[in-house]
Amino acid sequence: MGLRRQVGVGVICSIGLLLAGAVLFDVYADWVLEGKSLWSTGVENALPLGLALALPTVAFRLARSDFETEYVVSVARWTGVGFLVMGGVVGAVIAFQLLQGELKPQVLAVQTTIVGTVGGLLVGYRTANLRQAQTRLSAEKERWESLFENDFTSIVDVGVDGGE
Repeated sequence: MGLRRQVGVGVICSIGLLLAGAVLFDVYADWVLEGKSLWSTGVENALPLGLALALPTVAFRLARSDFETEYVVSVARWTGVGFLVMGGVVGAVIAFQLLQGELKPQVLAVQTTIVGTVGGLLVGYRTANLRQAQTRLSAEKERWESLFENDFTSIVDVGVDGGE
């Protein structure tokens, strides 16, 4: 496995383990330091912990996959961007609220939801554009194939020179 691929897999795995550690620290703080029941803090943190631990699982699968290195690097890059953007938004909102002297969880929830929604929009937009391009390419390929399949009077030999 090449260095770029290893770095990409390492980035995804590291982000997942960092986030899982933060969730586990919250479980510890709620249960041991604040005296809350393990059951309630476990239920509260089950989904975030599961999602955080999904990242190293995905990283492991990417490391063992047949995907090209650029694919793995792209997934790692966007994982890092999501981590930094969402973490930056949460950090900025908390910092400004602390400066104002009041933490407002509902504002934090709304603002991070906005960022997540816009991120989903961008990913959806990109995915839709790729699907549209694939559909157009497939239609063009079928058009060219049918052009030569229906004409029995000529033979064509097409070669690729230098990837063009």
